[in-house]
Amino acid sequence: MEILDDADLAPVPQFSSLPPIAKAPMVKPILPQEVSTAAKSPLFRTLIPYTIRQSIALYNERKTTLINKQLIPEWEVITSQEHALLRELGLPGSLQAVEVSLGLPPTLVTHMEDVKTKGGIAKLKQMRADVRNLCASDKEIYEQVTRLWGER
Repeated sequence: MEILDDADLAPVPQFSSLPPIAKAPMVKPILPQEVSTAAKSPLFRTLIPYTIRQSIALYNERKTTLINKQLIPEWEVITSQEHALLRELGLPGSLQAVEVSLGLPPTLVTHMEDVKTKGGIAKLKQMRADVRNLCASDKEIYEQVTRLWGER
């Protein structure tokens, strides 16, 4: 009873006068043997049924075959066509060529100058309008001819 009386009568210290609580490690991290060797084989491999593992393996094999036999050759053909078209048009084949500022291809520059000397965008718009008008008149002529042939 005397110990309890001493505890009850002891003054309570101020919070600011108490030293901060130091960190103390509670446990030492140890990697179990099963987990450290799991990099070689999946840890819970035995939980997956054998048929599911077979299905996954078959899926991965078919996916690889599809990619290697169908998609990659098709991609290579499209890429070669793209490069051929870019070479034909005289355009750079990569963004690096554009970033280096090699300028516009000479054929494109000459075409731009030709368009400007012949009237520019206004001339192109006028030509398009003329084509539309000619198309409309040709359509009328065609309809007249088909109507006349239908009357015979």
